Amino acid sequence: MLVGASTAEAWFLDGIHLAGRHYHSPYGIQAPGGRRIDCLIAGGRVPWLAGTESKGYASRMPDKYELYDQAVDLVADGKLAEAVERYRESIALDADFADGWQGLALALNDLGRHAEAIEAGKRLCELEPDDVLAHTTLSRLYQAAGMVPEAEAEGAKARVLDWKRQLKEGQ
Repeated sequence: MLVGASTAEAWFLDGIHLAGRHYHSPYGIQAPGGRRIDCLIAGGRVPWLAGTESKGYASRMPDKYELYDQAVDLVADGKLAEAVERYRESIALDADFADGWQGLALALNDLGRHAEAIEAGKRLCELEPDDVLAHTTLSRLYQAAGMVPEAEAEGAKARVLDWKRQLKEGQ
């Protein structure tokens, strides 16, 4: 909740302004017409407003899908360590985000961080126990780490799940 601002001023604070006619200070914003507005939201100062001059709309936090998309782009650019951080950020927003765990597992594996990759792959399989791709991924992670019996066991789970899917679909 915005404290100390009229509706028009709230719109102004929300980034809708004409010709950049506002000035930020550590204590609030000097709005057009000279009224100082204390920038308090939910009982605390808004840190992105204090002491900065706006060049447009306020930025918002990216959601898990945006972070995931950024990570995919980073992988494509060969920036695997940065991609791992974006995947972790997406998972931090939603610990049950299976796509984030899948991407994290594969990026860690590509970095040679097999133990971490396997843990991410296990979490993926916990979230998606009936998903063929999840078990196939974990099988690949085990194989990359030289854990052949575990890789074969996960591969077998993936095949059984695929057979069940085929029977269900009548193929």
